[in-house]
Amino acid sequence: MMPIAFLILAARIHSNYGLCDQSENYHVEKFGKHVLSQLPNNTILLTSGDLSTNTFRYLTIAENFRSDVDVLDLSFIGSRWFIPMLGHHMKSVRFPGIGYSPQAIWSSRLYNLEQFLDSNLSRRPVFVCLKPRSVDTVTLRKYNVLPYSFCSQFLPKGAVDPLIYGKQIPTPHLDSYLPPHSDLF
Repeated sequence: MMPIAFLILAARIHSNYGLCDQSENYHVEKFGKHVLSQLPNNTILLTSGDLSTNTFRYLTIAENFRSDVDVLDLSFIGSRWFIPMLGHHMKSVRFPGIGYSPQAIWSSRLYNLEQFLDSNLSRRPVFVCLKPRSVDTVTLRKYNVLPYSFCSQFLPKGAVDPLIYGKQIPTPHLDSYLPPHSDLF
């Protein structure tokens, strides 16, 4: 009975391996490199979620691709452990409190997005990529969130004319990292 089960299992693996083999799938890497390559030097990139955060973090740390970009996951920077354990790796990022909270009001312990931007935007460009839900842009009184390829850039209100800004931003080129149509199905 065991040899028959083994043969059936081996036949199933052999017949489906080609459909499941992802060893040549570089689409996420190509997408991550495409997004990172369009950001200005020395950017702080805010993300949320495993796929975007880990893609950008892997490329910047392990592959040393755009290592000038600091990738911050908004769900991590809201954790008590983040600044003590990982904050020292981001020496040029200023954390205005011990933890991030979208609802934080001016306090010495927690900070909100506007306070984070107040502490960093004069020194470095700050972007948010793939628009995490935890970014509460409605409460931003002093900043605009303007589209920039697949990301959005935070800029002080009145700093740029949106019509001129729109002509200067890179346009996403889907064909540079999307798989051919036949690979999708």
